Amino acid sequence: MELGEIPMEDPNQPHLLKAAERMRQIEEKYGKENLGWDDVEWGLIQGRLSSLSWVMGAEWEESLDT
Repeated sequence: MELGEIPMEDPNQPHLLKAAERMRQIEEKYGKENLGWDDVEWGLIQGRLSSLSWVMGAEWEESLDT
């Protein structure tokens, strides 16, 4: 799917075809270059989610499981 190839149609997995079509629509709307984040951006998000988890009452070690 990453390469834009549609998997062979399997009657047991029609959701894969729907997912591939939806991914194409999202890429067209936002642009492929705007869909990825680098490690720094993911780290910032993880830190914020961890802090929020801790503030909401989780133990510090548990808050890093985001």
